[in-house]
Amino acid sequence: MPGIPRRLVHLSLCCTFAMTGCQSNSSTGMKSALREYDNNALSVANLEARKVYDRKDADRWEAAWIMGLCNQRLGQFDAARSNFEIASKSPDQLLRARARAMLGQNMLQAGHAEAAAIQFEHAWPDLSGNDRRKCAQHAVDAWTQAGRDDHASRWKKLASNPDPASPPPYTASTNTVSSEGTFHLQAGAYRDADGAKRAQGELVSLARKAGVQAPVIRTRTDRHGGTLYLVQVGMFQTRNDADVARRSMRNLNLIVVAEH
Repeated sequence: MPGIPRRLVHLSLCCTFAMTGCQSNSSTGMKSALREYDNNALSVANLEARKVYDRKDADRWEAAWIMGLCNQRLGQFDAARSNFEIASKSPDQLLRARARAMLGQNMLQAGHAEAAAIQFEHAWPDLSGNDRRKCAQHAVDAWTQAGRDDHASRWKKLASNPDPASPPPYTASTNTVSSEGTFHLQAGAYRDADGAKRAQGELVSLARKAGVQAPVIRTRTDRHGGTLYLVQVGMFQTRNDADVARRSMRNLNLIVVAEH
């Protein structure tokens, strides 16, 4: 199947998820990056992968992934997080899931336990076997560090039964999707566009660190016919997901709102 790596290599570094892959039609540059990575020449592999990524062709997702693995192992965690964010948008479902799992590991190392747990929960459904089990165990660790023993207990059950037929992390009994629609975190409502843009700019890096969708400005008409500029961040399918993310960004005065 085009776009799906055929060779997967697992690493034990800090119990992280790590994979490299190549296809028979991979570019020479991508093969070179993979070879250097396999030889543990991380700085060289990083440079080779960067060359591939800069071409912006079909190999860019895997190149970002390799760069993330290199930077993570080199201790360049901010750079690794940016790389994994790019890889998490890959059209390859497995690569997306592994990138989100590594984002979770990265955030956990940075002390953002709740944000890390969210990444593990999103990655879990698309993983299998030992990767799925490790992802569930990382979710246990993250929720425990976040002080949420209720969530940690639920994930312990999934960690002990990684069968793909297991139920998704949030079941209807604990987290029913509301008929209200998609949920967002709202930072404020402004009557002038400039104020909203300033608030949006201040949220960009914070949203990235929390692992949620970048802030956007949405407009609404108030009861007097005036325009309100709503600064919102993240997109969640359930109110509980949104509330978990809100707690991980507790230093901000955010509220959960539903998009009708």
